[in-house]
Amino acid sequence: MKKNNILIILLSMFFFVIYIGCNKEQELGIDVLPSDDLIESTISDTFFIEVHTTKSEHLISSSSSTLLLGSYIDPVFGTIKAGFAAQVLQATYPEFPDLAQFEEIKLYFPLKQDSLVSDAYAYGNFNDNQIVSVYRLSKFLNSDSIYYSDEDMSEFHEGELIGQQEISSTTDTLIITLFSEFGQELFENDEAYFESFEKFHEIFQGIYLTIEDENMQDAAIYKIDLTSSDIRMQLNYTENNSSKIIPYVLPLSPYGARFNVVEFDYTSSEFYDQITNPFTIEDELAYIQAMGGTKVRLRFPTLESLGDSGNIIINKAELIIKTDENRTDLAATNSLTLVGYTEEENVVLFDDLFDPNTGTYLGAYLEENKGEYRINTTRMAQGIIDKESQDFEFYLIDKEATFNFHNTVITTGNHTDRMKLVVTYSKY
Repeated sequence: MKKNNILIILLSMFFFVIYIGCNKEQELGIDVLPSDDLIESTISDTFFIEVHTTKSEHLISSSSSTLLLGSYIDPVFGTIKAGFAAQVLQATYPEFPDLAQFEEIKLYFPLKQDSLVSDAYAYGNFNDNQIVSVYRLSKFLNSDSIYYSDEDMSEFHEGELIGQQEISSTTDTLIITLFSEFGQELFENDEAYFESFEKFHEIFQGIYLTIEDENMQDAAIYKIDLTSSDIRMQLNYTENNSSKIIPYVLPLSPYGARFNVVEFDYTSSEFYDQITNPFTIEDELAYIQAMGGTKVRLRFPTLESLGDSGNIIINKAELIIKTDENRTDLAATNSLTLVGYTEEENVVLFDDLFDPNTGTYLGAYLEENKGEYRINTTRMAQGIIDKESQDFEFYLIDKEATFNFHNTVITTGNHTDRMKLVVTYSKY
């Protein structure tokens, strides 16, 4: 009997401990945690973006393996004129025989095709003629220097014209014949000019090609392939009264100094009022142009105030950029990217776009079936709501701006199919 009583007492104490334990767990559970540490359910929201078109000012163009040449009057973006300066290299030492005769000197420029313009070699009316001028540089180009797309070319040449020719091409090479006087000068002074590589570059710094303002045509802009082994200046001569042409080749290459120079006239553009009244007019459309033309500034006013409602964790943020479906006649860029620009025009790159596998910063590629680009902006959005100090503004630019002639029209927050920032976040 005593054993039964003892067993009953032990069982009672066991269930009492379990009961106390259960209540203790409740006391130490969610009700006693600070309210600030509670993570609420995930929220997905779309945030308004202020969008303005502005000039790009200048763009580093000395690193490109594509040279741009020509003029074109774009129905949306206005007048564009592109040219370039480049070193001509001495590959070998020529030995022109005493009885040799100079014949001609030409430039050969292999062209690049562009998949976004129906595999054309140019953007614009490439069957139409335009006159290109070739000047001799009077200033040495340094391959270690940085040059910009808006360089003042009067500082690089003294007006010595060495060639001028009307061009148009639907083939894969532009050929420009230079003045005989220039070729004769090189030919007759071969011992002095070609004594050494250093001597050659001291006497002949390079060439500058452009379209004169008075010769501007609604023609086309060509993409010249600097990586091609066929890009060259070629001096042709004969010897011993023979008709057989003997070529002497002076190559151009990515190892030599070069840079693109591009000029824009937006007077006839659709967005002229936007760029003449910076950041005051927000239309339904915004305009991004390669070659140092235009870029688009973004502001996120409603996202900036999200942090005022409490502590926020951004799970995912994605910027969705829509192209204008009515502007399919334009060659939209393959890739847009988001950067920061300081007042000094220094570029700020964001961790969201960094690819650790390649060590490069990514762009957003055009999804043609949807007519949109998508950019991951998760860390960037977190920084905005956390009100992290920043000395830059956000801009959308053409990632391929230095070597393409693309023009992209996108929608703004005022458009029915608007650009938007979609954010998934939690409060805690």
